[in-house]
Amino acid sequence: MGEAMDFDILFLGESGSKHLFKKHHDASEGGQLLSSSAPSGYTGSSLGLLEPAIQGEFLNATIHIGVSACLLGENVRYDGQVKDCPVVRDVLARHAVLIPVCPETGAGMPVPREPVDLFGELSAPRMIGVESGRDWTDEITAWIEATVARLVADGLDGFVLKARSPSCGVESAALYPKLGDSPLRVDGLLAMVLRRDHPELPVVEDEDLVDDEALSTFLGRARAYRRQRLG
Repeated sequence: MGEAMDFDILFLGESGSKHLFKKHHDASEGGQLLSSSAPSGYTGSSLGLLEPAIQGEFLNATIHIGVSACLLGENVRYDGQVKDCPVVRDVLARHAVLIPVCPETGAGMPVPREPVDLFGELSAPRMIGVESGRDWTDEITAWIEATVARLVADGLDGFVLKARSPSCGVESAALYPKLGDSPLRVDGLLAMVLRRDHPELPVVEDEDLVDDEALSTFLGRARAYRRQRLG
C-alpha cells in the first residue's frame, strides 16, 4: 500500500509574489495528484502566469529548489506524456519548497508539440524544431534569463534538472554541429544560463539523485548555499 503525502510547490506570480500551493499525492496511485490547494486551472506549466496569494514564515525558513516541471508530473513534455521522478516528487519534496520550471511551455510552446534539438556552435547553440525548422532560441533564452533572475532575487538554493533535455540537461543535452553529425553532449539552454551566471548554485540532474547519499549531499549543498547567501 502506498503512502499518502502532502508536499509544497511554490509558484511565482508575474508581479514577483510567491504562492505556496499544497499538493496531495498517493504513492499507491503511482503518484497521482489527488488534490491541490491551488485554484482550479492552475498548473505547473503556468509558472510566471499565476497570481493568487499565500504564505510567509514557511517560505522564509525552507530551502527553495527549482525543478524541471516534468519531474513533478506536470503536463509539459513535448509528447504529452507524464514521466515524473519519484525521488524528486516524493522525497526531495519533504525537505524543500519546489519551484516547477519549464522553459519550453514558459516560452509559449504547446503540449503536445514537435521535439526540438540544439544545433550549431558550442558557444551559441540554437534550439530548432526538428520538423518545422522553427528557431525557438530567442524566445526560450529571454524567458529563461528573466525567470532565473526572478528566482534568484526571490531566493533560490539549488536546481534539479531533467537529464538529456535540450532545455535542462547538464552536460547531457545533444548538440548537433551540423545536420547529420554525431551529437556532442552539452548543457541545455537553462542549465547553460544557471551555470554561467550562478556558478556556485547547486545544480544536478534527476539521474544524479540515485540514492539516499546523493540526495543528502545535494540537500547539504543547498542548505550551505542558503546559509551563505543569507549571511
